[in-house]
Amino acid sequence: MGNDLYKENGYSIVLVPIILVLIVGFFSLVFDITRVFILKHQLQSVVDSAAIAGASMIKVEFAVDADQKIQFNNLNITYVDEKVYSEANKYFEKNIEVLQLKEKGIKILDNKGTINGELKFEYYVKAEMPMMIAPSLLGISNLQVINVRSEAKPADKSNE
Repeated sequence: MGNDLYKENGYSIVLVPIILVLIVGFFSLVFDITRVFILKHQLQSVVDSAAIAGASMIKVEFAVDADQKIQFNNLNITYVDEKVYSEANKYFEKNIEVLQLKEKGIKILDNKGTINGELKFEYYVKAEMPMMIAPSLLGISNLQVINVRSEAKPADKSNE
C-alpha cells in the first residue's frame, strides 16, 4: 500500500503544462474582453456626443397658453438636414480623434444619423474591434463587430 505513491512518477510533468496553458488562455481572454468592453464604452460616449450635437441643431419652439402651460399641438420645429448631420459628424470625428480610437484598432464600418419623428436625432455606428491575445491562443475570431446607437431630443428653445 505504501508503494502505490511511488508508482505515479511524472504525473505532474504532464499536468502542470496543461494547467498553465489553461490559465494563460483564460487571462488572455479576460484581458481581450475587458479591452473590447472599455473601447465599446468609449465609442458609446462618442456616439452620444454626436447625437447631442445633431439634436442641438434642431430648434423646437413650444406654444404656451395664458397660464404658461405648453400646448403640444402647436410645435414649431425647424432644422436643416445638412446642418444637423454635419454637426453630428463633426463631433463624431473630433471625439474619435481625441480618444484615439482608430489608433487603438477600431475601424468604423458605418456611421449615420437620422431624424426620427421630428423630435429625436438618432446616431448609429457599426465598428470592428480587434482582439489581441486570445484569438491566437484559443483559436477564436480576432475581430468583434459591434453596433452602437444613441438618440437625443432637442432642447426647448421657446425661452430664448
